[in-house]
Amino acid sequence: MAELSGQVRAPVAGAIPRGNSIRIKFAARGALMAHGAALCFATLAMALFPGHALAASPQVRLSPSSLAFGLQVVKTTSPPQVINLTNNGPGTLTINSITITGTNRVDFAQTNNCGLSVEQGGNCQITVTFTPVIVASLSASVTVKDNGQGSPQTVPLTGTGTSVQLMPPSVNFGYEVLGDTSMPKMIQVTNVVSWTLTITKIAITGANAGDFSETSTTCGSQLNGNSSCEIFVAFAPTAYGARSAMVVITDNGGGGSQNVPLSGTGIPPGPYVALSPASLTFGNQRVGTSSPAQTVTLTNVGNETLTIGSITITGTNRGDFAIPTNTNT
Repeated sequence: MAELSGQVRAPVAGAIPRGNSIRIKFAARGALMAHGAALCFATLAMALFPGHALAASPQVRLSPSSLAFGLQVVKTTSPPQVINLTNNGPGTLTINSITITGTNRVDFAQTNNCGLSVEQGGNCQITVTFTPVIVASLSASVTVKDNGQGSPQTVPLTGTGTSVQLMPPSVNFGYEVLGDTSMPKMIQVTNVVSWTLTITKIAITGANAGDFSETSTTCGSQLNGNSSCEIFVAFAPTAYGARSAMVVITDNGGGGSQNVPLSGTGIPPGPYVALSPASLTFGNQRVGTSSPAQTVTLTNVGNETLTIGSITITGTNRGDFAIPTNTNT
């Protein structure tokens, strides 16, 4: 059983001696919601003291409840992440301030379109970015001060500054015939700070790690400050379909390790058709008029010549679509 106790002061002088109070104890079976408790007090006060309404504070919802930026190279700015602020009412939410607070507040920044108030049922957006200035795990909070319940409301922020920059951030080998090996692709590792980076391990891990291999590398156990080295990786699919893994570099550059996702698609020997994009959307079009043309590119990604028998439009509403030109290269 949950209990709630509180005080209700009489707004009418004389009903209860001025300066005194009555104590009311509630008992509720099961869980008692905070806003439900507030409603109980407001309802009881209105019954005891008719004609004296209690002003209820707006309920503020911040979503998501936290932001995690992960690894970010020092002195570079992350992609923005957005917090949605919603005023669930009752009444207008008055915003006093929206700021970044906490130990590492200088490493995060925010902009917002909330203005000075948000009407009941309305919402606004707070956009946050992460620009670490040191190699470390960093944290702060977005803090909203307003006339809402539970003010100030906060959203925790986390991120890690790293000295290791990996380019490209991911590698896609495209289509590769089963049994063949792709040309190697390069991953560049750069130590963006002035002190030496210690590399303890370079490995390929993940669901299809056996389909990818490190063919060579110029990276040793140490990488001088403001210097780069290279890792070369090849793809040799062992099965048909999408294959994936990642290069994982373990070091002391912040965050413990960094990774580069790898992907590729295994296909059977012979001709193989890839269509891009996989679908076309024309949107709304006035009846009796023609839309601008859109293009689908047909590529033979196989290892033998493709013979094309026909290219047609099929389906229930095929009469509403047309191929104005047909180019094979």
